Amino acid sequence: MKEEMDIDALLSARQKAERVIEGMPDGAIKEKAFEIAFRHLLADYNYPGKGKRGSRRKASNSTGAASAGAPQTEARRRSSKRQGPQSLVSELVNEGFFAEQRCLADIQNELETKGHHVKQTDLSPAMGRLTRAKILRRERQKNDKARSMWFYKGIEQ
Repeated sequence: MKEEMDIDALLSARQKAERVIEGMPDGAIKEKAFEIAFRHLLADYNYPGKGKRGSRRKASNSTGAASAGAPQTEARRRSSKRQGPQSLVSELVNEGFFAEQRCLADIQNELETKGHHVKQTDLSPAMGRLTRAKILRRERQKNDKARSMWFYKGIEQ
């Protein structure tokens, strides 16, 4: 009986989270919004081990006793607010930055103007993922120095 209630609670939370993100365009931002909404709803259902931060850690303490829950350090708090390269590039897609073809250097410069310093070596895998997800299209072109480079453009929907 308890297991059935848990499944019902999970299904209900999932449906509510799907309604929250209903009108959003597909992509990393939509996935993150669903994840946050789903976690929040699971916390409302008091689902064990999900929802509030640290609840799993307290339950799995090696001594069997609940830990006091140490406060997060400043560095850890800051890092949880940072966006990765893929979500930063997804924002550029949503802003229409990829209406024209762009190379990695163009993308890096645009992110720097917005205050995000991302290495091209960190951007490259994110661009590959967005290309495979059919959010961007890429084309290999030779630049003026006869080097071959990838240029990215948004896919019109």
